[in-house]
Amino acid sequence: MANHWRDGHFRANRETRTAKPYHFGVTEQDGATALAGTCRLTLNPPLPAALLQRAIEEAAQRVQTQIEASGGIVGHVKCFVDADGAYLQVSCTGFEPQCTASPDWDAVSVARAELRFAAIGYQYDLAAVRAEVKALFERLLTNERI
Repeated sequence: MANHWRDGHFRANRETRTAKPYHFGVTEQDGATALAGTCRLTLNPPLPAALLQRAIEEAAQRVQTQIEASGGIVGHVKCFVDADGAYLQVSCTGFEPQCTASPDWDAVSVARAELRFAAIGYQYDLAAVRAEVKALFERLLTNERI
């Protein structure tokens, strides 16, 4: 059974009825669940790329741990950040996060960025994983450092 659900991009959040600069989508098929989210960040003050990278690596690791703790199997946890042309990709497949970045990533101070996050796996607690990704987005949007 395929199940497709989407929060509207930049529409009222069903939980708080306020506009949020992020959205999620969930697809389930053949026993696999894919949670994907996008967040548009405006950071003031700008955040050094190394700190943003560490926050995303830690969040990817927490999502992976959450999937495994709920008895699920990690397929792939992936995050991609585009910061005005500089980019970072973080990927987990059951092991430590692997990072790929543009040559200028380390020199960037991130003021605006688009963050895309996906968690694909089998038989995991979707609500808990969604809450972990939402918490990452909220921490970054409020400039709370991890």
